Amino acid sequence: MHIGAWAGFPLLAPGGEVLGSFCVIDGAPRTWSAADLTTLETLARSVSAEIHLRQSLETARQAHRLSADLAHSLQQGLGDAELAAALSGTRGLDAEATVKGVGAALADHHDGWAGDDTALLALRVPPSS
Repeated sequence: MHIGAWAGFPLLAPGGEVLGSFCVIDGAPRTWSAADLTTLETLARSVSAEIHLRQSLETARQAHRLSADLAHSLQQGLGDAELAAALSGTRGLDAEATVKGVGAALADHHDGWAGDDTALLALRVPPSS
């Protein structure tokens, strides 16, 4: 491939690290106009932002999976009686506690939630005297 003209801008991570470059190549020699370079710079910033958004989404998905796994473990590992017994010595809390699946309700309102993805720990705190 013969490169007559090249122009590019860096693809940057949010911390300023260079991830790569967004560039255009022309086989014939040419001078890029200010509008060409402005457009190229805007596209490079857009690609950088898209990469960051995808990384953030994956981080959020991993956190959600971990949270769901922990909630499921709590739900499976501690039944109502065990949870009440474990909390019975906690000052200021009634010994009654329940672990209820709320995934079905969340699934109605949030994409990506399965019916048993999470659990709700409901505690009754008596009014202070």
